[in-house]
Amino acid sequence: MRLSATPAALFACTFAVVGSCRAWNTCDPNDIDAATLAYDDVQDSVCTTARFWAEGSVADEHMRPGAACLSCHQREGGPNLTIAGTLYTRRDEAVLCQGIDGTADTGRSMHLEIHDGSGAVIVVPVNKAGNFFTNAPVHFPIGDVGVFEGTTRLNPASVGGVRVHEIVADGGAPCGDCNGCHSPRVVPGRIRPSP
Repeated sequence: MRLSATPAALFACTFAVVGSCRAWNTCDPNDIDAATLAYDDVQDSVCTTARFWAEGSVADEHMRPGAACLSCHQREGGPNLTIAGTLYTRRDEAVLCQGIDGTADTGRSMHLEIHDGSGAVIVVPVNKAGNFFTNAPVHFPIGDVGVFEGTTRLNPASVGGVRVHEIVADGGAPCGDCNGCHSPRVVPGRIRPSP
């Protein structure tokens, strides 16, 4: 299945194709607790960095780590993005917990290399809050997603010769709202450098 990268198509993808992740897709700061509490293990969520986003809906590239970026941007009129999410250390990191600081300031200089359905590779940097995002054209589904520090790949490209997203998403990730499904409650959990 190929989806257009238009905002309307991304919105439809987030809520229809990935409907099982709907409880996680919230952007109202007053609703985030209700959405998070929908997961029975939320009290077991951690925040490795011990840094939380506390600025509500202030527009910033570091905003709301762990929340479903694209669905919120569509509803609230934020920038049109095609892929967005947060890179964490552990699979069970809490919503609004800042992820891995992937900037050169820390000497990490981290990025994702995302292989889309056409075979194109989209390089997306990771910022201080662990957020990554792009508005580059994307042909869905997304296949391989490599997490890199400099030129070193940190996560496996495949398990038993099968691409990781093809195992998890049955043919690839159908849209780019990464945090919409990569939550502490859903296997494989948060996006992280190693399994």
